[in-house]
Amino acid sequence: MKNWLTSPSGTLILAAIAFLTFAGYTFLSALVLGNWNLDSSMAAISIVVVVILTGVWLWALLFISQDSKGALIAVLILSLLNILAGGSDILVFCPTPCQGYWPLAEIWHWVMVLTGLIATISVGLHLRRIASQEKNH
Repeated sequence: MKNWLTSPSGTLILAAIAFLTFAGYTFLSALVLGNWNLDSSMAAISIVVVVILTGVWLWALLFISQDSKGALIAVLILSLLNILAGGSDILVFCPTPCQGYWPLAEIWHWVMVLTGLIATISVGLHLRRIASQEKNH
């Protein structure tokens, strides 16, 4: 299992799952933010941020299979953002048990943390494996 977790295909699959979780989170956030009556400039900023993050996720997923260190570091940072976003919702913005869009929001916040954590571990181990291979050559 550890070999699959650190393999390029294992890391790619876990990173893709974390990305899909992020995508679902953005839809859930749009529902929640829709209740806040944001003005158009705040909505535009939110859209631009999501588009940029999505672009970085897609770029990183494209190059992660080639063992690109930059892509792996990008996925590591984005996976940590998943943990931060889900964790901040659990602890601050909609403390567990979250009653907003119950039970969807509660489940999704925990899924964000879990998939971000698993992807972070996988990418970290993968980067360590690459570093040890480079050290031995």
